[in-house]
Amino acid sequence: MMLVHTLRNKSVLIVGLGKTGLSAARYLARHGVGFDLADERVQGGTLSALEIEFPDAAVTTAFLGDAFSNYDVLIVSPGIAIAHPALQQALANDVAVIGDIDLFAAAVTRPVVAVTGSNGKSTVVAMIGAMAQAANRNACLCGNFGLPVLDKVDDASVDCFVVELSSFQLETMSTLHVHAASVLNVSEDHQDRYPTFSDYVDAKQKIYANAVCRVANRKDENTWPRLEGGSGNTVYFSDDAPASADDYGISEQAGVRYLAHGNEQIVPVEDLVVPGLHNVSNALAAIALAQALEIPVAAMVAGLSRFTGLPHRMQLVAEKNGMRWFNDSKGTNVGATVEAISGMGAPVVLIAGGVGKAADFSPLAAVVAESVKAVILLGRDATQIAAALESAQTPISFVESLHDAVTQAATVAVPGDVILFSPACASFDMFRNFEERGDAFVREVLQEVA
Repeated sequence: MMLVHTLRNKSVLIVGLGKTGLSAARYLARHGVGFDLADERVQGGTLSALEIEFPDAAVTTAFLGDAFSNYDVLIVSPGIAIAHPALQQALANDVAVIGDIDLFAAAVTRPVVAVTGSNGKSTVVAMIGAMAQAANRNACLCGNFGLPVLDKVDDASVDCFVVELSSFQLETMSTLHVHAASVLNVSEDHQDRYPTFSDYVDAKQKIYANAVCRVANRKDENTWPRLEGGSGNTVYFSDDAPASADDYGISEQAGVRYLAHGNEQIVPVEDLVVPGLHNVSNALAAIALAQALEIPVAAMVAGLSRFTGLPHRMQLVAEKNGMRWFNDSKGTNVGATVEAISGMGAPVVLIAGGVGKAADFSPLAAVVAESVKAVILLGRDATQIAAALESAQTPISFVESLHDAVTQAATVAVPGDVILFSPACASFDMFRNFEERGDAFVREVLQEVA
């Protein structure tokens, strides 16, 4: 482990100055470690602000050749691919390349659980947070969700850490020991960053390397731990009956379906506020991870019963004239949109499109054919989605803006229908991020139904 004090006698470069990189810079500054900064996007006012906050740090904006090879340690932000030629050159010259998670791993003294997956990881982290709050535990929700991990690692008031980890963060992680870790699910995503789907799965699997308990999805073999030499035990969750006394699933008694741990019935499924079978699976994973934090069952029940979901994740925006409008702007990959459509239980008018990240959209065809009455597409890769949906024989139309999409959806839908905004794509062709995109959708819907 690279303890922060060992960096005081080394030359350190922080690569990438988004939220994570700036958090790492402030952490090192608090601990008296000198460093330089690098980001290709820095210019103008941002550069001036960096010079004021970190006056001793040199700032470079050129990632060329062996620009990084004169340093001892690179702390790389998740937005910068390890495959970048400048990083590969540094690795070839024996420069240590780590992320903020390894600095956190060396410093953390409180219990940690870690969550990854293609979909649902923020929801699971927030569910555990609700359970911890019901147990009067001060849980820090951090990582890819909430705060960067280094912002609170020195805070003595924190009882435990619930860390969301993206595949990007896991690329550089090697030393984080956790009470429990979960890969919730794996579906095709970020194929613009990973050469193959297998490479993406390998990145996700790194979360299990130093976990005491591994929580895997029984119905998704890509989540099953496959690392050799680990000492952790594995439990499974699924949206059917538990396969063993150690596993988590759904049991039924007297016509009532329960979230269950083996034969122990924990909470009725109908007590969950968030919709969809995928959120039943999320809740089961959250229960398994919360048990590793020794959160009492009563607090789990209370937390789940109060949890209303996160913005931009199957968020009910409006219900009028028998039609419901859902914002699922966080549906940034095909798997998320398939789950969103499948969980509706009503005819769907689907609004989708954006930047496809080199994804295969063909898995959408079957669920669209079964549950979607009309598809409205926008964004850069709209025509690619349309081509993949040809076999579904569902009416498809193209629009230029979210305003036009919402207006058209209102003319197509009838009472009993669901209008679902689940893009299956990233947002950066038209918006800064999925939050801005979702906020724009909400505004348009509220104007439409006013």
